[in-house]
Amino acid sequence: MSKDGEDQALIAHYDNEWATGFWTAPCDDPCFFCVSLLCSPCVSFHLRQRLLHDDLSEYQCCAGQYDWLPMECCYCRDSACPCCWLACEVVFFHPCSIMGTRMALQHEMQLENTCCDKFLLLLIAFVKAISCILKAVGCRSQAHACDALGDCIFTCVCGCIQTQNKLQLDYRDDPQKHSVVVHQPTATRADAPPAYHA
Repeated sequence: MSKDGEDQALIAHYDNEWATGFWTAPCDDPCFFCVSLLCSPCVSFHLRQRLLHDDLSEYQCCAGQYDWLPMECCYCRDSACPCCWLACEVVFFHPCSIMGTRMALQHEMQLENTCCDKFLLLLIAFVKAISCILKAVGCRSQAHACDALGDCIFTCVCGCIQTQNKLQLDYRDDPQKHSVVVHQPTATRADAPPAYHA
């Protein structure tokens, strides 16, 4: 089984809830949501730093969540400037950067998937597929409209994901709310992580 398959199998057994819901995250922190819409790569960079407790010596491409990227042999593993590699990642692999941080956070805190995750990602894929079909049959104006709709949905979804990630990191890093038992987010997914206790 690929790492992606192992990741999804592990996440399917997690039962801890997110500190805030996917839909309510923008309402809980509207300022951060607006910033994530206007400068999503910068927000992605900031959240990855927070995920790693500001220790970029632990940096891996896309948080080590994608087995089709050369994680183990990548120069970024031993780079003297991992922040440069992270900056490249959030620009050139932006969706993978966002989802990598999210999945690493899920593994660290054993957070369950929500129905929104799969539905919204499938919705984006569906809209993009309709756009491709319309282009193939020559309906250019309708295809452009679908592209614009897909881009708007994608931007809003990314904003919601990053805001939810930020609020979850706030929860993780607040010692007054709970005691945290976590493992390093860069650990392999071969074995289930130790239990997380809220």
